[in-house]
Formats: sequence, structure tokens, C-alpha cells
Amino acid sequence: MNIPYAIALALSGFMSSVVTVISWRRRSINGAVSLAVAMAGLTLWAVTYSIRWLVRSTAHQIFWLDATYIGVCTAPTAYFVFSMQIANQIKKITRRQVLLLSIEPILTLLILWTDQYHGLFYAGKQTTGAILSGGVWFWINAVYSYLLLFIAAFLLFKCVFQPSHIYHYQAVTILIGLLLPWVGTTIGILGISP
Repeated sequence: MNIPYAIALALSGFMSSVVTVISWRRRSINGAVSLAVAMAGLTLWAVTYSIRWLVRSTAHQIFWLDATYIGVCTAPTAYFVFSMQIANQIKKITRRQVLLLSIEPILTLLILWTDQYHGLFYAGKQTTGAILSGGVWFWINAVYSYLLLFIAAFLLFKCVFQPSHIYHYQAVTILIGLLLPWVGTTIGILGISP
């Protein structure tokens, strides 16, 4: 149990949920729905991870850690779509595009939740700590997610250097918000975190 960490995560989840609600209420604005979905994913990620730090039994810790992946899989894809909309690369995402972008996250969740039968996600490395390493599919998901986030960051970066762009100042804030957790996660995956 780590109550201070759980509280910090719960607060993060609460802030993300506020942005989710605000974005959803403005869903007629370009990018608002994809931002709401990304923030809902971050809310799920933070809240489920918070619960993981509050439960005592190993089985419950593993369950809640696995549950974080609902948000882990949702957020990068939705954030990618949001960035595409902000950068005016697409106005509205089609059902076909949503379906194509959803294939990898859905497969990841299926593989994660059935890992005991094939070992593709954890490769025998499942613990109650953060998921920072694993099997083949763990790395496929990591590459897919980081690729989407990299493209999203690139699109936002382009907006930053176009002062005439309608979302110039928002792009700066969004880019900083994307890069901070990205750096933290990269440090964790590379194993150089203290």
C-alpha cells in the first residue's frame, strides 16, 4: 500500500475527468470529442492505478494493474486523433478510421487479459509493480503507442512554429503536457529511473 501515491493518482484522475466533462460539453468543436476520449482514458489509467496502490492482495493488485491498460490503450490513439484535428490534418474522423486505429488497442487488451495462456504480453515477467517490460506484444504496443504520440507531437510542434495557426498557443501547452509524461515513461521503460 502506498496511500500518498494513490492520492496523487486519484487527484490526477479527478483533474482528467474534469477536462473530460468540459471537452464533452463542447463536443461540437473540432477536436473536443477526441480530447474527451483521451482524457477519459487518462482518467481510467490514473484511477485504476490509484486503486492498485490501495489494495493489499497480490491478485487484486495484478487485476487493477491490468485494468490500467484500458486507459493506456485508449489515450495515445485518441490523443493522436486530437492532434490530427488540431493541426487541421483531418476535420472529422470517419468510422473506418476509428475502426482501423482501434485494432491494435483492442488486440492489446485481449492479449493482456489472456496472457496466462500464451505469454505474449508479460512473457513470465508479470509483477504487481509498474509494467515496464514484457513479451513481444508488450513491445508492439509500446512502439505503436509511442509512434502515435511521436506523430502527434510532430503535428503539434508544427503548429507551434506557425504563429498564424489558430491553435498556436494551445499547441504549445498541449505539447508540453504530452512531453512531460512521455519523458517519465521513457525513463521508466529504459530502467534509468531512480
